[in-house]
Amino acid sequence: MFAGLFEEETGQSDVKMELGSSTASKSPPPPRNHTQLCGLSNLGATCYLNSLLQTLHYTPEFREALFSLGEDDLGVYSSDKGADNSSVRLIPVQLQKLFARLLILNQQSTEVSSLTGSFGWNNSEELQQHDVQELNRILFAAIESSLLGTQGQHLIGQLYHGTSVQQVHCCRCSRVSERVEEFQDIQVPLSGRSGLEQALKETYIDTEVLQGSDQYWCEGCQQLVDAVRSCRLKKLPHVLTFGLLRFLYNFQKGERCKDTSKFKFPLELDMAQFCDTSMMPEEAHYELFSVVIHRGSTHSGHYTAFIRDVDDLGVWQEELDQVQTPPPPPSPAAGQMDFIDCETPSELIQMVIQQLGGSASVAKLCKALQENTGVSWNTRFKKQFGSIQKFLRDCPSLFHVDDTNQVTLKENVLNPSSVPCDGGSAENGRKGSADEVMDVSVTTEDTEMTELDASVYADIGGEVVTGRGFGGDVVPRDKEGTFGSPASKRTKRSQPPPPSGYRWFEFNDAQVSPTTAKAIEKLYQGKQSAYMLFYRRRSLKRPLQARGNPLYGIPEQLLREVVTVNSVLDEERAQHNVAINTLKLNIHFLWQYQLIGAALQRITEDPVFVVRIDRRKPFSDLKASILEQVVSCHLGATFAVNIARHLAGGVHLYDTISGDEQAVLSSLGLSDETHLFVWNGIDVGGKPLLTGKAHEPLVLHFTYSLADQDEREMDVCVAKSLTLGGLREYLAGLMDSQPHQLTISQVRLAGRQEQHSMVMVLPSSKDKRTLDELGLSDGDRMAAEKEAKKGVKNLAHIVADKQNKLISVIVEDRCSPLGSGPNSYPVYPMETSKDEVLSSLKKAILTKLGISSVADGGRLRFDDDNNGLGPPLYENQTLSDAGLVQGQRVIMEPGPAPQQSEIVLYFSTGKMSLTYERVFDNKTTVKECCLCMQERMDLKGSQWHLRKTNWCSEPAELLDEETATLAQEKLKSGDTLIVEEGRLPPKGFVQLSTFLYSPHSGGGTSVDQERAVDRSTTGREPLLQESAATPLQMVDSEPQKLCSEVPLHLQSLEQFYPPVPGTLLEMGCVELSKDATVEDLKNMILTLPAMQGVNVPSSSFLRVQELVDGRPGKILKVPSLTLRRSKLTSSAICCTILPYEETLSISSIVFNVCIKNTLDRSYGPPMEVVYDSIKGCEPHEFSGFVARLLGLPSESVSMAKHKYETFEWIKIAGLSQDEGGRRRKVRTGTKASIKNTPIFLHDGDTVGIKYLTSECGDRDDFSTPSDDRGRAILASMQEEKKKRRRNKGADIFCSSVTRRPEVGIKIFVPDYSSLRQTRQS
Repeated sequence: MFAGLFEEETGQSDVKMELGSSTASKSPPPPRNHTQLCGLSNLGATCYLNSLLQTLHYTPEFREALFSLGEDDLGVYSSDKGADNSSVRLIPVQLQKLFARLLILNQQSTEVSSLTGSFGWNNSEELQQHDVQELNRILFAAIESSLLGTQGQHLIGQLYHGTSVQQVHCCRCSRVSERVEEFQDIQVPLSGRSGLEQALKETYIDTEVLQGSDQYWCEGCQQLVDAVRSCRLKKLPHVLTFGLLRFLYNFQKGERCKDTSKFKFPLELDMAQFCDTSMMPEEAHYELFSVVIHRGSTHSGHYTAFIRDVDDLGVWQEELDQVQTPPPPPSPAAGQMDFIDCETPSELIQMVIQQLGGSASVAKLCKALQENTGVSWNTRFKKQFGSIQKFLRDCPSLFHVDDTNQVTLKENVLNPSSVPCDGGSAENGRKGSADEVMDVSVTTEDTEMTELDASVYADIGGEVVTGRGFGGDVVPRDKEGTFGSPASKRTKRSQPPPPSGYRWFEFNDAQVSPTTAKAIEKLYQGKQSAYMLFYRRRSLKRPLQARGNPLYGIPEQLLREVVTVNSVLDEERAQHNVAINTLKLNIHFLWQYQLIGAALQRITEDPVFVVRIDRRKPFSDLKASILEQVVSCHLGATFAVNIARHLAGGVHLYDTISGDEQAVLSSLGLSDETHLFVWNGIDVGGKPLLTGKAHEPLVLHFTYSLADQDEREMDVCVAKSLTLGGLREYLAGLMDSQPHQLTISQVRLAGRQEQHSMVMVLPSSKDKRTLDELGLSDGDRMAAEKEAKKGVKNLAHIVADKQNKLISVIVEDRCSPLGSGPNSYPVYPMETSKDEVLSSLKKAILTKLGISSVADGGRLRFDDDNNGLGPPLYENQTLSDAGLVQGQRVIMEPGPAPQQSEIVLYFSTGKMSLTYERVFDNKTTVKECCLCMQERMDLKGSQWHLRKTNWCSEPAELLDEETATLAQEKLKSGDTLIVEEGRLPPKGFVQLSTFLYSPHSGGGTSVDQERAVDRSTTGREPLLQESAATPLQMVDSEPQKLCSEVPLHLQSLEQFYPPVPGTLLEMGCVELSKDATVEDLKNMILTLPAMQGVNVPSSSFLRVQELVDGRPGKILKVPSLTLRRSKLTSSAICCTILPYEETLSISSIVFNVCIKNTLDRSYGPPMEVVYDSIKGCEPHEFSGFVARLLGLPSESVSMAKHKYETFEWIKIAGLSQDEGGRRRKVRTGTKASIKNTPIFLHDGDTVGIKYLTSECGDRDDFSTPSDDRGRAILASMQEEKKKRRRNKGADIFCSSVTRRPEVGIKIFVPDYSSLRQTRQS
């Protein structure tokens, strides 16, 4: 009945994803947060389990009773593969291990997979949603069965079982009959009750009189008599559990509902008034210590828990006012932060740009953002900050964006956290960040450690811990009793903390946060409300040694095991800290280079000197490492170190970092794989060297001619700060001419796709402008000539004609040793013919690069900012056949080039998984390809298959013909396939779930264009009265009243969707070939067992429709059409038995018409209409047909299509009447059609009809109250998503979750009876 009731909300579960950053993907799990309490990771849909386990863990009597069971009772568990654990009581053993980890494992959260494995669960059970009250009973039964024959066999009974006595008092003979019943939890009905105490009073104090038809049979009187029935509690458990019955079934509506009404429950509960007088008063006094909360509706939700820390194991603190001496925030520009730690988009973008070498195009930046964080800009930041281009231009102090959308990090930015470009000041931007959370530990005043704990802790190499230290560290405590250094102390709280033992925490899967008892009052009502209550007997006292001591009661072997894990975690975190802070710097020395033109060129073959150093060290340490290599050389009086980058012209120097020897490396803008140049800071080889971005070298390809000689070509490397006049003087010296006689022209590509060249003369009036100001870039073709003779074609146009036959590319060299990092590969401009084959291009590239040999011969790829790195290219095709365009980046890398008979494919298991590249022969079968990738990707199991992807990498059709070759499946190089788990459907077959659809009677009847005249002459006039008498889309007032107390964003949209005008009955499943016809499908449906006895004359009386979201949709109209050509998009269909034979053309549209009642904004019952679109698709033709069908004048009706998913009505613009009474046709600028957007009318749609009268109000308003409510919920959901993004930094909340069928909870418990007999013997 409650299938899908407790469906997990994605936003609250742990989302696991592969991050593009290798450092992030290998990060160890984070330590505990400031509460020093450990959460539980969600395995998919285990929030209900996590909430109950945390409650049991913080029940000290249950935890310590479980810890008291030793190996004699439970057996010796071994984690070795193949070990025999059949004699081990796995469930209590795994509970012990889990509780020990929750107590002392220094990790933010731990998993429950070992415990669920002891339940006999696999991944499918962990993905099913269940009721926590049901789990509570089943789990306790499993624990009791697992502990039979041990000292703990009465554990559950002693803590949680109570007894009640039901009495019936005969009014005639005063005979009293009693029946004693045992209970584990008390189910409390909520309807009509204000709180827990009133509900208990009605059950255990109020009496019921049995009289009339309810008389009681008295054994003493031997007849039916009047009697009084009552119930009292006889024995109360130590832990009293209440289950609140919030989920009900509405038999009138035929649907589930959640009672969100207000229901109070006290923090302290006196049960004496509900018990026998024989019970002691102190035994009836209870205190609330756990509240399990359900948030959501009947169809989706999430479980959390509010738990009181009885033993003061956690650190409770309110939000603090201010920080006296905060530590400096990390600088993303300096690489101090991990990608995951970046809380603002400016920090994240700077980290990525640093990784990309300081500059990147917007498209490449977006791709790197998604690779490093797993979330795109649009998903994470767009709704809050706008597009990435807008954000970059709104932060001019941080980023520079040129006209070509190239993004560069400003050179003077060292600490971007001080720049308020993220919507506030720097302080506001850092408020609440993880870096400012105080690292404190639990104060354990008046706490002692047992001798066993101290000895065990000393044996493993640690020291006796008096506070909340992990891994053997002693945490110092100051005078105020708080742990940590004085520099991290905060100002005092505005409110004092709760008293010891009464501090509440919220457990939300992996997240643990402090809360207050006052916050519990918010759980009385609403979508987020209390679902289970746990009360603990107040007379239960805790020993002084247990207060604030997580080691109390833990068995010795478990203590050793967890402390060992803590030691490993500390080591991994230390290694990770070193890894993310270690810089790999490539050092180049001045004697290895020569200044040629405006760039440095390497003249030696010495290997690059690599220094690995911690980014947190000062520059003096780096200088000492460098001087160890140059001790025998003289750099002169000065020692300078500059950042170097390899450009098209050669190596160029940028910022000087050797100014302050005490400066920390992270503040100097250094990132991993940065190249540094060591020199004297003045000249190289006696030639002065200009540094900085303003003096970057440009490589210009000049064509010039001398007197009476043919034209010549040369590459000129000049600084972009050089003026045009300076360039003119330089060329005049080469050509033996005067500068004023020289004409310099730029030959540039023009056109939409740069398909032809044009000549632009650079006049002498621009001689004072620099080359950068003139817009020249690397690889530009230039022409220099004296004044041309009349009637002779000038040199620039000759160059342009040659340019039209050439194509310019950018070659990225990934074979040279200088390109030691992914963002430091040297690039070179190059020109080649469009008709040249790629093998010749590869030889030319190797010659230009001066490379004699490459591993495996080398190969070429294309790189694109939008599509990324392409597959290796076939070398026997021309550049034009390969799709090479102007300005394309060509990658030269080691590796074999694919043969013509081979194909390069990419494989993944999902969106966020790693992608594998593999070369296959095109004759390889699909089955062989799948098996090969199973082995390569180390996939377990035998049932795997392949699925194609579309152009945007979304799953597409299955490769169901396993014997077909890759060539037969028409796969091409670069395609991506998804490796999916599961049984492959039979070859060429389709499996369809089938339902019988029965339209509601009393609605409209089916009409088509041919029968319209007959219907209009047979008395169908009272259609308006029929619609007004039977409102269809009104929402009942009671649900509206109920939902008004619930926040909009937590309400369910489904309750406001228009009802389906019919009922669906599941009939079974049909499986048939894709080449079968629709007629074959109908005949197979008629053979289903559910159709036996149903009188259907022939298949023509059966209509088959696709079932989409539980609603009938597209009709399979042509009986002779195959299922393959019908293009089924759904795996479910429904069939309708018609009272007549139906023959529909492929152009027919079957839709429902409802007429609006303007008085209460409701709609009448639907009437099915068939419209043949071949007779007219324009809106005025369609609206005229519908108006004639209803017998109404066209100018008096307005109509719109209902888009129920978004609660919108799309106006169908047809013939209407303007203010002057003249008829006009509403036009939208282009020829409108009902089959195109925005109308897009198709089978199953609903069209609303509005009769235009003087009282109709807004003629374009078709909305119902349900639509208004639904749109308000959607708007609230969008606003809530924005808030989540601001608070969490990423939007991983999914607004729609697929419902799963109901599956009961099963926990497998082996038979331990033989172990019990052995123990007794």
